[in-house]
Amino acid sequence: MIILLVQQNEWALQLLSVACLSLAAKMDEAFLPSLLDLQVEGAKFIFEPPAILRMELLVLTALNWRLRSVTPFTFIDFFVHKIDTTGKYAQYLVALATEITLATLKG
Repeated sequence: MIILLVQQNEWALQLLSVACLSLAAKMDEAFLPSLLDLQVEGAKFIFEPPAILRMELLVLTALNWRLRSVTPFTFIDFFVHKIDTTGKYAQYLVALATEITLATLKG
């Protein structure tokens, strides 16, 4: 079933891939390549920048604009609440985990 959908909408999958690559580059790179340079040479479809930007907007909307870099700090609250289900020591554990993480990064 999935293969059939991909074959029928091959252009949409390729456009989605280029848009995701563009969003990733915007999160990571200081100097962005042009949207045309992000597309694979010899690809079946070549998309104009406005189409890629519209797909980026659709991706961001689907993610509720929650696009961010994942760091160790992203997981601290999750693990603290697994360790301390009552939340009594949560603030202390978050502070301690943050301090340990920062000390590790400096080293």
